[in-house]
Amino acid sequence: MIDSTKSLLEFPCAYTIKVLGRDAPGFVDLVANIVAEHAADSGEADCRPSSNGRFVAINITFTAQSLPQLESIHLDLNACDRVTLIL
Repeated sequence: MIDSTKSLLEFPCAYTIKVLGRDAPGFVDLVANIVAEHAADSGEADCRPSSNGRFVAINITFTAQSLPQLESIHLDLNACDRVTLIL
């Protein structure tokens, strides 16, 4: 869990989350929907395939309101077995 007393972020702020996973049908929508559940103003997913085409990196920018909001997004993405890495 993140220690909210030592946050380097000042809320609200623009926040970009990067999610990596296998490039499969529906993966981008799945990630976008998870983020949108917590951040209604989330932008469109910017996708970049890996050089071999097996993986995709998804960047989504939204206005982060608090550390608990970011923790919730990270927890839900971590619970998804299709997500490989979250940055």
